[in-house]
Amino acid sequence: MEKFRNFRTVAVVAFALLSGALTANAQKVRIGIKDVTFARALVESLANEYNKENAEVQIEVVNSADADANVQIADNDLAAIGKFVILPIANSENEILTNKKLRKGINGKLGKQIFVQPTYEETLDAEEEGEKPLPGTVYSLSGSKAVITKLFAENLHTTPNLLRGKKVLGREENVISVVKQQTDAISFNVANLIYDLNNRQPQQGISVLSIDLDGNDRVSDEERAALANIDALTEYINNTAKPSAAVGEVVITSDNQKVRDFVTWIQTKGQEIVTRQGFLKVHGAMTALR
Repeated sequence: MEKFRNFRTVAVVAFALLSGALTANAQKVRIGIKDVTFARALVESLANEYNKENAEVQIEVVNSADADANVQIADNDLAAIGKFVILPIANSENEILTNKKLRKGINGKLGKQIFVQPTYEETLDAEEEGEKPLPGTVYSLSGSKAVITKLFAENLHTTPNLLRGKKVLGREENVISVVKQQTDAISFNVANLIYDLNNRQPQQGISVLSIDLDGNDRVSDEERAALANIDALTEYINNTAKPSAAVGEVVITSDNQKVRDFVTWIQTKGQEIVTRQGFLKVHGAMTALR
């Protein structure tokens, strides 16, 4: 089986402006988020709690155009504030949910069959073996800012242009809306958008496809149970040494010491907020950014 090994880091690059005192001793630090909008609510929640505990600094989350910041894919574990997992989903009325192969769960081979355009040779082999094409239409976010599509494709050992189906413009939330509206829709997205963070279950109209999470080429009852609830999922992934699902990291980087202090606080005190927002905890002891 081809395991999903190519983890990447999504970096929220922070641009800090010391814009004068909010009070006699407080300073404003502006953190910009541009392309990775699915992490905005997470950073805002962390900033709100941090501001309560640190009267001398006030963290403000702004559009990166205002802060002149960029979001990029990079490796920077020291600045990680949390991880995210990408899962395959479908409209809850999609007939693919009754498919025998799919009901057994998605491994690497079936994942490529569902999401990746076949080669000419693979098409001929499928016809010779009498394989019927799986029902449904794949929808994926398109464009240079579609970092989730890039990560998902890399974990399938392919590129975004070779994914099946139709392209959606805009943000990850737009793909969620399409999946809810189109009964034949199949897609993938980040867990914090797939699940309702109030009841912790998949959003109404969305089914999470059973997927091999630990890389043993099969889907266990424990994995199925984990996929039914965001808290069970994050606990399962956090306790899996090398998850085979697509996983990435959200990081905040800056040369400004106030931002570095914020990151250190998140890594040591803010991880419960991270999980409450549908993200995975940062593993291991993190080195303070000094």
